Amino acid sequence: MMIQKAITKDAKALYTLEQEVFPSFNYPLPLRSFYYHIQKNLLLKAVDDGKIVGYILAFGIKKTLKIHSLAVIKEYRGQHLALKLIENVLDVYDGKKYNQMALEVRSDNIFAIKLYQKSGFIIKKELPLFYGEGSSAYYMIRPNISV
Repeated sequence: MMIQKAITKDAKALYTLEQEVFPSFNYPLPLRSFYYHIQKNLLLKAVDDGKIVGYILAFGIKKTLKIHSLAVIKEYRGQHLALKLIENVLDVYDGKKYNQMALEVRSDNIFAIKLYQKSGFIIKKELPLFYGEGSSAYYMIRPNISV
């Protein structure tokens, strides 16, 4: 398993993975977003035997390192790949001055919430009606990530 920065030619495979992992009510990223984020932000891919099996999209906003999206295909869940992707984001941002890492997660996604808590995230607040269909989200932070 290798984790590396995504490149432009990965956009279609990342988009396909996104469609597989996120149903429409979770607002999967469109293909053009992958092209944009590959060029402008940090998009790391997890590759196994030549196939992209997961990714993480992150960028800095002031003093916060924001995880925008994290996805792992079903066959690779439970293997700590998501945790490895999170840690790799921190490795890439080594030396940057961020006070915390943050993300939003659906408040009914218990599996993801537990995963983020294993990585040191805590629920900071609930965001009612965060998603278009009316679901709420939790705003989670991982404090003290400065290296």
